[in-house]
Amino acid sequence: MYHYMEFDPYLIGESNQQIFEQVQTLRLEKRLRKTHQANDSQLTAFGLRLMSKVNLLRKAGLAGR
Repeated sequence: MYHYMEFDPYLIGESNQQIFEQVQTLRLEKRLRKTHQANDSQLTAFGLRLMSKVNLLRKAGLAGR
């Protein structure tokens, strides 16, 4: 136990807390990126479906340019 006397438990706790907060922030950023990418792909799919419907209406003469 002698060789651990130079460590301050308060400083170790502070360091652990900072690391924990950094990890939580990185996890949140990762989750947000993943959600953003999923939303982008859903929006792209919706846009493509919409454009295919508009093209069908144009061919039938029911939609303008």
